[in-house]
This record gives sequence, structure tokens and C-alpha cells, in this order.
Amino acid sequence: DTHHNVMDDGTNSVYPELNASGLSVTTTELAYQIAQYSPILGQPPVVDSLWNGGGNGLRNTNFLNAFGKVDVYGSDSVRYCIIDEDNLALSCMTIYADGTVYNPTAITKIPNQAVKAAGSLLIFPNPNNGEFSVKLNGFEQIGKYTLAVIDISGKILKQENIVINSADDHIFNMRLGTEISNGSYFAVLRDRKGAIVAVQSLQKKD
Repeated sequence: DTHHNVMDDGTNSVYPELNASGLSVTTTELAYQIAQYSPILGQPPVVDSLWNGGGNGLRNTNFLNAFGKVDVYGSDSVRYCIIDEDNLALSCMTIYADGTVYNPTAITKIPNQAVKAAGSLLIFPNPNNGEFSVKLNGFEQIGKYTLAVIDISGKILKQENIVINSADDHIFNMRLGTEISNGSYFAVLRDRKGAIVAVQSLQKKD
């Protein structure tokens, strides 16, 4: 009963979980505030200990009111989405009949020391018209990475191979094609093993 819009794919909640508020609450910053104060209290990041599947304030600063949407595809699967008041999907996950879960933007739980070593990913401007910059900072693991923009289904819309050679700022300019419609997307940084090390939502609005 968080009166908040967040999801977990079962990593922290045993079963996939969708928390959804109405469209008239004032606590949509809950996950963001928990994330700000948890390091002070010695707690692991909120995406490792509470909700790893996306939502308000999870790797984003979208604090708009939102609602949960559930689509049932017969006996095949169920799809959970968090939709904000501008009708943009913050995150979606699909649960199949065999119990497997597909959530392309989930943050996999990793050891705390690895979390501390990971850096930050910032998108600006955000929202944008499809042209934006990605700023990476604090990634101490030097090497090759993949920077991709995906939609809520996990489809790769843009992908670049990059090299991080220091923990200093690295800025990369990206541009989505004009055929990409307005909506909510995700910038995802993966290491050379394919593991997600950072993700940030972005809003395309012409």
C-alpha cells in the first residue's frame, strides 16, 4: 500500500509485483526519496532491495501521477505497465504462462560492491525531440561498453559501441530517427559481458 507506481519482476518480491496509485496522490517521489536516503542509513540501492522493475523515481525523475495497466493475452501471458498521466509508459514487464518474466529495463541484483563501483548515467535535455546527450561519470571499470536506446518491449532502436577509459565525464550525442514516435524509452549501458550497469528513462516529445 505505497500509493506509488513501481514494479518488481520477482527479484525482491518473490512473485512479480505491480504497485499502482490513483491519479491524485502526492507521494510519487517515494522511491526517489528512499534512494536518496538509503546510502546514509547503510541500505542497498532501492533497485536492489525493493523494486527493480521500474516506476516513478527509479533511474528517472518522472514524478507524474500514473496508473497500472494489465493486459491479459489468453492463457499465454500477462503484461503489466505503469502509464503516466501523459499516457507514456514508464516501464512494462510480461509474465508468461511458464512463470518466466520479460522485463528489458529491469536492474539485475548485483553485489553491493559492484553497485558502488558503478557510475551514473544522465540524459539531457529530458524530455527531448529525439536529439540528446548521454553523460557517463564515475565508471571505474575501464573498457568497452554498449550504449543502446530501447523501447518498453526491449526492441533496440539505436546502439553504439563505446569505450570508457577513465572515471571522468564521458558525453555521447545520440539521435533517434524521425520515424520514432513520441513516448517513453530507455538508455541502457551494458558491459562487455552484456550485463546492465546503468539505465535511465527518456521522454521523446516533438
